[in-house]
Amino acid sequence: MKYILVIKEPVNIEITEAFEYYERTQIGLGIKLLEAIDEALKSIKLNPVGFQIKYKVYRTRSTKPFPYVLIYEVNSKEIIVYQFFCTKKDPRKKFRNKN
Repeated sequence: MKYILVIKEPVNIEITEAFEYYERTQIGLGIKLLEAIDEALKSIKLNPVGFQIKYKVYRTRSTKPFPYVLIYEVNSKEIIVYQFFCTKKDPRKKFRNKN
């Protein structure tokens, strides 16, 4: 089944902030982060239900080697990515504000 990939606006902001941080840290590292995110999104699109449900309906996909996960849900037609979360942050904030 083909799903439409929907990326909520906060995700774009979170990715931009992480990209800028890694580029300040080391030139080219931000590009590697974007490549890891792209690879994670491709694997989600290829097999959206292949990743374990972590909380209610939300699944996560890591962006290794970077300490981030994409938090998403799958419904009948869409894959909705709600958050790009740094795993070094307070885990209690991981599944908040999913609108």
